[in-house]
Amino acid sequence: MANAHDRDEQERREELADLNDAVAGVTYPVTVNLSPFAKRVLDKLVNEDGYRTVEAAIDDAIQRTQETDEWRQGLRERIEHGLAQSKAGETVDGPTFMKQMREKILAYGEAEKRAKSESKREAV
Repeated sequence: MANAHDRDEQERREELADLNDAVAGVTYPVTVNLSPFAKRVLDKLVNEDGYRTVEAAIDDAIQRTQETDEWRQGLRERIEHGLAQSKAGETVDGPTFMKQMREKILAYGEAEKRAKSESKREAV
């Protein structure tokens, strides 16, 4: 039975092969029956929204779907983590939470200002 590391390695190899195919311009012809709605959407994407080909529009849609699925999975994991923290009593009241968030936001803003200032000095 394959362990998690072996599965991760196999997935990495498959992603690398897909990337190599994409860079090399490898395509796989398929026939797809589209609903009238899907055809209208694809035609609009190509004719009005700047996609050069139907294939490019479909590739982008697939990539966005995958990114959305990954984002949703990350969100599910964060929700589960938060629920587990709540069940364990690891919570804070609203005012404390807001104070902590303000502090994080201010610290982030200060870090951004320092980074901009440093990059300007390096450019001179």
